[in-house]
Amino acid sequence: MTPAFLAAIFDYPYNICHVEKIIVPVGSDNEQSVKVVENMGFTEEGRVKNGRPNGDIIFYTLHCDDCRFLSKRYTKRVNYG
Repeated sequence: MTPAFLAAIFDYPYNICHVEKIIVPVGSDNEQSVKVVENMGFTEEGRVKNGRPNGDIIFYTLHCDDCRFLSKRYTKRVNYG
């Protein structure tokens, strides 16, 4: 995922729709997805124990104030035209 792509996908919910927080459910057995969302800055906010056949459902959240992809470092690369 390029920096411009990440800036664009976070710009829409936070700046256009004015969402305060994004919530991402991830299966605890899906180690690759867990790693991706944690590297993007999401933090675990809740968990449903045994919510999946092979583990838990982890609810990750990212508040708009904590989203580094809205900084000028990323948004200067976005071209919507």
